[in-house]
Amino acid sequence: RRPGFLTTEFNAGKIVSYVHPMKLLMFISLLFFLFFFIMVGKELDTLKVAMDNINDTSFTDIKALNNQKDIGEASKWTPILVLLLTPFMALLCRIFYHRRRISYMGNFVFVLHLTSLSFIVLTAFILLCTYLPDQGRIWSWLFVLYMLLYTTGASHRVYPGTGWVK
Repeated sequence: RRPGFLTTEFNAGKIVSYVHPMKLLMFISLLFFLFFFIMVGKELDTLKVAMDNINDTSFTDIKALNNQKDIGEASKWTPILVLLLTPFMALLCRIFYHRRRISYMGNFVFVLHLTSLSFIVLTAFILLCTYLPDQGRIWSWLFVLYMLLYTTGASHRVYPGTGWVK
């Protein structure tokens, strides 16, 4: 509702009033990856059945099956990459917004909150694409647009005086 509000409250020292950002990220990522692996598991089961019937498939079907196999392989590394890239993203925020005098931990909290939100929105995106697949392109654009607008608004709140409008 208010981008960056939780981060500014946490950085202002109102730590007790809210869930700790690391606990929030761990809980949301646990739910997201549980959901994600269930969804990918269904897709991989479909892949195995299709591979058994390989004689009945065309070249484009085989190409689609290989793409699903690649998604399955990449998905097992996704949780590790997210956890490893989070501190790096905080370092990038620290470098880009060095004039704001926000500590590395303040930037880290911002990235934790942003990552938690992206898992929530990505879950909604996956559900929409699963149950309403005909509008997949629309959902993709809405996902990208929402994350872009939310990140911009959160950045303006957490790092005041940044951007084109001051």
